[in-house]
Amino acid sequence: MFGMIYAAPCFLLAKIAGFQGSSANAAMFAGVVTWIGLMTFATTREFWKKIEFAPFGKALRIGTIIRAGIAMISVVGAISMMIKKGEMLVLSILDYWGGLLSIGAVMGDAMDGSGAGFLQTYAITMLTGLGVFFSLGGITIATWVILKIGAKLKALGKEQGGEALA
Repeated sequence: MFGMIYAAPCFLLAKIAGFQGSSANAAMFAGVVTWIGLMTFATTREFWKKIEFAPFGKALRIGTIIRAGIAMISVVGAISMMIKKGEMLVLSILDYWGGLLSIGAVMGDAMDGSGAGFLQTYAITMLTGLGVFFSLGGITIATWVILKIGAKLKALGKEQGGEALA
């Protein structure tokens, strides 16, 4: 479910960038399905089951929700860009710049997607998915650090409260 939420702003922004037609749509869809398949495979492994209940598993769940929120905000920004024809709102900045970096890496100076074939569009989609994956990883690590600090502070508070009573 989250894979499609993450992909929504990227699809809208790709349309704004000129990726039109059945070939572009098929390539973007194939890229999203590839990422969903890879993530499903990775998260159903035995390793994943071990960290599911660990503090990192909690951080990953929170990070996933935060990243989905960012994607939904980006959808609002992308729709606004489509309505206002070119005015970029800050709301879509994370996915917008990630997409531009992916387009630039594959297409070079040609930032218009109208000339992209299936393989180029698929490669752009895979690079954009990699950016989403790394942003989710960064959010998850930051969340994990915050949870660890919170747990340490809570433990420290209990220790100090216990000493005061003794």
